[in-house]
Amino acid sequence: MAETLYTMPPGQRLGYIEEIIQLARSGQCPRIRKILTMPALIRPDPTKKHLFYQGRKSYCTISQAANRYCRASPWDAGIADVVRGKVPEPPTGEVDEALDLVA
Repeated sequence: MAETLYTMPPGQRLGYIEEIIQLARSGQCPRIRKILTMPALIRPDPTKKHLFYQGRKSYCTISQAANRYCRASPWDAGIADVVRGKVPEPPTGEVDEALDLVA
């Protein structure tokens, strides 16, 4: 997954991270959920180069990238809480028509 992330154009990376987070959150792919919440990948030992894309610790693991995304997003929570459903879906920004009529 990290290879896919780092080989795609930068403008598509956030969408890819969002997609794998949603897959894990939905429960459709428990394996992805397990990978994203694995402590050894969220806080990897920097001497274990095999955990990093191309063996370089300058690249985040897929779990670190997803965790950073979740913390910087409207979820404002760690990846484990997001994919396990412990935090609600963030607002979409859509206006409810009924609320619009009240204004």
